Amino acid sequence: MNNFTSMNLSEETINEVKNRMDILDVISDFVSLKKTGSVYKSLSPFTEEKTPSFFVVPQKGIFKDFSSGVGGDAITFIMQHEKLTFPEAIIYLAKKYGIPIKTKDSKNYKQYTYSQETLNKITSFYHQQLLTNNKALQYLNSRGIKHETIKQFNIGYSPSIQSTIIQFCHNNNIQTEQLQQLGILDKYNNDKFHNRIVFPIHTISGKVVGFGARIIQENNKFPKYINSNETNLYKKSENLFGIYQAKYHIIKKNLCYLVEGYIDVLSFHQAGINNTVGICGTALSDKQIRLILRFTNNIALALDADEPGIKATLRTAKLILSMDANLFIVNMPKGEDPDSLAQKHKPEELTKIISQNTHDFIIFQAIKANNINNPTEKQSVIQQTISFINNIKDPIKQHIYTQECAKIWNINPNKLPIQTNNPELSDQAINHDKKHVHELELLGILLLFGNTYYNNHNTIAEYIFEETSDVQLQHPHYNTIFINILNQFNLNKSINPQELIFNNPELSNLISSIITNKTIQPLTINPNPEPQEILYKARACILYLKLNVVRNIIYNLTNQLTNNHDEITTNSLIDQIQQFKNIEQQILQEIKEFYSHRH
Repeated sequence: MNNFTSMNLSEETINEVKNRMDILDVISDFVSLKKTGSVYKSLSPFTEEKTPSFFVVPQKGIFKDFSSGVGGDAITFIMQHEKLTFPEAIIYLAKKYGIPIKTKDSKNYKQYTYSQETLNKITSFYHQQLLTNNKALQYLNSRGIKHETIKQFNIGYSPSIQSTIIQFCHNNNIQTEQLQQLGILDKYNNDKFHNRIVFPIHTISGKVVGFGARIIQENNKFPKYINSNETNLYKKSENLFGIYQAKYHIIKKNLCYLVEGYIDVLSFHQAGINNTVGICGTALSDKQIRLILRFTNNIALALDADEPGIKATLRTAKLILSMDANLFIVNMPKGEDPDSLAQKHKPEELTKIISQNTHDFIIFQAIKANNINNPTEKQSVIQQTISFINNIKDPIKQHIYTQECAKIWNINPNKLPIQTNNPELSDQAINHDKKHVHELELLGILLLFGNTYYNNHNTIAEYIFEETSDVQLQHPHYNTIFINILNQFNLNKSINPQELIFNNPELSNLISSIITNKTIQPLTINPNPEPQEILYKARACILYLKLNVVRNIIYNLTNQLTNNHDEITTNSLIDQIQQFKNIEQQILQEIKEFYSHRH
């Protein structure tokens, strides 16, 4: 992008912002902070928590949100809360504190600011023209668009008389060449949007970068919708109509509805479905999806139910799924679109209809296939659904969808042509809470293979006990069994499961269940597994156990911090939490490297 948010900001500007910014002042614009000792705390602005775990330490100029793991200085807070890049956050804070913005390319910066000011003036011009034009207002009224919505989205009207905008430019010292560069005037100084309703397209920070426009009177000679040409400011594939108005609602509802047209966006917002954005008259791009993913991982397609809309939905779905988003679909009645539904129903009715008809995309496709009687058509939709599953990169999610679809179709999941990913190498699998599963696996390995030698001198049990000397199992019953096995081993230098069962009748059923548990089936399928294979499995379990121990410590320290009021203790707790967070990351890295070397 060639706007000033991607230019090289001068070190002078960055340093001035860092010197002037006050973390309490910055965060207080968004969060109600309460002083507790030497720190300030509140409910997290990033999660829906009920107990405050968001802390600000003014002396250090930092914040820490223990519910989400986010922490840093005022710049980091603005980046996370407002979903801005580093340069955008610096510019935001510079404007807050009245700091001049300097770049390493002052000429481009001046050009940018002039273009931005021009677009703001033209937006205001179009808006005022709409408010004084009965024909344009009547059109919007006929589409059910209210005055509050017109004002919220700064909707305008480009007058049919071409000279009006030229006169406005002369009166406001705007060069017509500038409007040509911004794609508003053609080379003959004619307004490209004349006699059309104009929809300003904003960035996530609220800056106008371009326009979409709709004809008022249907005319086959002219396209119904047109958009600004691409410029240094406006890239069609990088912007979404309504994203500025919708972003906070998307965060709050953790869902974004994606519609096709400008009026669709307005109709949904008026009905209270204000977590809605529009594609801006182009095929959805990966950059537009990433824009949504700044605010939520959940995207619901609410495109038209006609043939082009259905094709667009299927085309868009693969791209969204490939980017690890959770995809939903609004099952529109045939021939309907969001606007037509809004015209027929009251806001509360529309909200209910949309909510009730929003389904998981892949499960919806699977059920759709199952309801088809024609074998050829059914096979086609099943294959199409499988292609969607194959676009999912997250192995856990892919596995779940495979199992669910197989149930719906009454097909053995192993018969489905799924291109599986390696779950052990994914961050999602590593971070998934398998605390008790790995404890169960480790006990199974000890009971079944503890006496196995993995080299000439050492058994699997010796290895496990040495590596877990500082680890306590979290499940109380599992920990009791572990201690009993350790005591037996220290006494006899071997493990006898039958003796453990006999000496611990209250745990006999549990010990028997552990020995036959399916979690260690990969080892028990082979009656004589290779010792290195057993050692590998044991090592994996131990790494996860250590990870859970560290996370449990972090959890307890966080609770202490929440209830603490002493300044010295608070600083100590924050430092301890950070230390264990670092250890947690080290273990996670060790797990990834362990599996990478293995595979």
